[in-house]
Amino acid sequence: MPTSVDLSGDPPEWELRLAQLLQDLYDGGVRRVVRTPRKTVTAASALLRLPMLTLDLDDSLEGRAIRGHLSRISSKLGWLFRQKTLADVLAVPAEAGDYVQGRSRQTLRRKVRQAEKAGITWREENSAEERARLLKKLAEWERVHPLEQYRIDDPQLDYLVDFRLWLVAESRSGEPLLLAAIPVSGQWALLRYFRSIGAGDEQSLARYYMTKVLVEELSKRGVRFLIDSHTPHLVPSGLRHFQRMTGWRLARLRFAS
Repeated sequence: MPTSVDLSGDPPEWELRLAQLLQDLYDGGVRRVVRTPRKTVTAASALLRLPMLTLDLDDSLEGRAIRGHLSRISSKLGWLFRQKTLADVLAVPAEAGDYVQGRSRQTLRRKVRQAEKAGITWREENSAEERARLLKKLAEWERVHPLEQYRIDDPQLDYLVDFRLWLVAESRSGEPLLLAAIPVSGQWALLRYFRSIGAGDEQSLARYYMTKVLVEELSKRGVRFLIDSHTPHLVPSGLRHFQRMTGWRLARLRFAS
């Protein structure tokens, strides 16, 4: 049953304060937060005001993948966020073109234009052979990622082949820049894998460009909410800024059954 919760607008001030508390948790840990108890109490009360989304996931492989991942991040939220699973959620409009409209999407539209001018394109990838090639390139990149927090000595990416929706951004010369591999269950989708291959201006533009593409493709498939796979208090400031520019909101989640 579709939910009537509206997450399409800009976040209110109290939600922004909660987002700042989450950033403080990431930057300085619990000790930094408890040093400002008044801010903590205010943000905790804001948590209870967040909209509640009830996930009616099916029993498909992808539905189980979404449920399993969200159950795992729920156990990591710590002492402050035990009521329900807290998550960053992006509302997917019923009309695909509506996502980029409005004043708050100015940065997104500008980045998309820059990406198109740079010759960045996208495609849906369904070939098993090409998927295997992409996974190999991604694993090679993750082993040598310049940022330690994203570097993985032994990347395990084979689980991605179970997801039907694979979207790939490519440079003008045909080099892959980013892969989005997304499990979908009814009106719900999980941003399980959305990562660049390499680092540079093209990859940065591809993130904005592919956010637009992904939302539009999900809209066509009847999805209404895209849930981030990151635990909200473990989101770096750069990613938090990107989320703000692209319309992500905080919400609480629970399973229908």
